[in-house]
Formats: sequence, structure tokens, C-alpha cells
Amino acid sequence: MEIGTAVLLKLLFTVVIPLLLLWVKGDSVTGMGLNLRNWPRNLGLALLLSGILAGSLLPFRWAVIEDAGWPKAGLGVVVGFTYNLFQAGFPEEFFYRAYLQGHLAVVFRSRLTSPLLASLIFGLLHILGRLEQGIATAFAFSMLNETVRGLLYGVVWERTRSLIVPTVLHAMVSSMLGLRFFVERVLG
Repeated sequence: MEIGTAVLLKLLFTVVIPLLLLWVKGDSVTGMGLNLRNWPRNLGLALLLSGILAGSLLPFRWAVIEDAGWPKAGLGVVVGFTYNLFQAGFPEEFFYRAYLQGHLAVVFRSRLTSPLLASLIFGLLHILGRLEQGIATAFAFSMLNETVRGLLYGVVWERTRSLIVPTVLHAMVSSMLGLRFFVERVLG
């Protein structure tokens, strides 16, 4: 499947359909983080957290940086960030945090339970993307890595009520984790 098609399908299922469901029900998107209230503070927080997490991932990506060189690796992060902003960051954060976590908070009447449950679902659904590695590896990696990351994004969304922070954070972490892919396959 082409990258453009994958991005459009993800946007359809994680953004357009939930927005249509909200519209049909007569619900408002107010409070779902789709506003620019406090955007300078939220963007600053997103960049700070992204810098901390990206820096903590550098030792794990050092071999990629040494092989590619700093200019190409830096360009790989920029390309990866841009791609992940639209392919993973915004659609997944809108769906899992604003839509799902928001609805779970209403159902369970708990702002503590909802990030945990949304993160578990986030981790479980990421198993599908790793099935070629075998079910046990896919399950272990997704439940450990994706669930913990999802919990971080969920807590950040819960505290800021802005999609800017978890979206930028998600895109940066995904671009660092996928650095080898973006350097070797996209940049050649």
C-alpha cells in the first residue's frame, strides 16, 4: 500500500469517522483538544518533552547516526517527524486520547482509569503492525512499548487538554524510533 493511501485511510478511520459519529449524535468537539488555546505554552511543553525523549533515545540510535552521518540523520528525523505528524501523531492522538479516552472517562467516571484503558487498547491494536515478527514478539513489544508510550501520551493529554503536546511528542518519538527506516529507505 502506498504511503499516501495509508495516511488517508488512517485519517478516515481515526478522525473523519469519529467526527461524523460525534456530529450524528449532536456532540460537540469542544474540550477534545482541537483548539489553539494556550498554544504557545503547549507547543513549548511539547518541544521540551520531545527534546528530553529524543535525547534519551539517542544512545539507542547512535549506530544509525554514525552510519548515516549527522546531516543525513538530522534530515531523517525531520522527514520522519513530518511523516509521523500526519500518519501517526495527529490521527492516533485524536482517536485514542481525545475521542476514546474522553469517552472512557465519561463511561467510567474516572480520569485515572480512562488513560490506562485507552493505552491498553492502543498497545493491543499496535500488535497488528508487528505480526510478521511472530505473535509472541508482537504482543510483548506492543504491550510493553506502545502501552507505556500510550500511557505517557494519555497523561499528557489529560493534563493539558490540548492535542498539540501528545501529537508532537508522538511524532518525535516515532521519528526517532524509525530513524533507520527514514535514513535508509526514504532518503536512500
